[in-house]
Amino acid sequence: MFQNTAAGMPAKNAPSLNVPALTRREAASRLALHLDGPHALLPDELVTRPAADLVLSMLLLLTEGAERPVYARVTRGMLHAWDISEQEAFAMAEENAPRLLPPSLAVLSEILQELAESGAMQSVSIEAPTPDETLARIFRGETPGCDLVLSNIHFRSGAAAMFYPGLLRRIAGVLGSDLYLLPSSVHEVILVPVSIPATRLDLARTVQEINRTVVREEDRLSDRVYVYRRETDTFS
Repeated sequence: MFQNTAAGMPAKNAPSLNVPALTRREAASRLALHLDGPHALLPDELVTRPAADLVLSMLLLLTEGAERPVYARVTRGMLHAWDISEQEAFAMAEENAPRLLPPSLAVLSEILQELAESGAMQSVSIEAPTPDETLARIFRGETPGCDLVLSNIHFRSGAAAMFYPGLLRRIAGVLGSDLYLLPSSVHEVILVPVSIPATRLDLARTVQEINRTVVREEDRLSDRVYVYRRETDTFS
């Protein structure tokens, strides 16, 4: 839904790169996470892992640190060429992702105001504050509300940030509440404190409406609303 003009692009849109020729160490340091919805039409050769009813896969970042990163989706053939097992690869991707695609946490109302002022609902330059910056503002009472947008600094493939180790627990701790996770798109997730006066059903209807009217079909994540529980550090 919210995409930055500096968003990344798949390797098919970039100059030809000999991905399998990377060494095991080179490949291992460039793996990151990507999240797809339960109805995504994914090639059979992609390496995937279920996460609730969602699907985790991996990206190979080919331009680490670039303003407009280039990536490839990771296949079984790639892992075979690098002599990396699927279990090892996902562990590496989980560890690397916060470094390769650093998380961003923005206040939803501020993003909506910025989009309204720009006259566009996507493809505009959006500020990408860090979780530390936004959580500090929330703690000081400086934000207009606590509904948040979790992504990465590129607002591309950012929904996977909900799987960054310890991140949801830290956010929920500052807010003092469990969280509703609204799957806005594969690029971001909206976080709403469970303590607000809204029902899960009402939020699900909102997600469904946004999916049908705003989010491109290939970017849809899910119509469900998930709940993150601080006590167990899990969502369902």
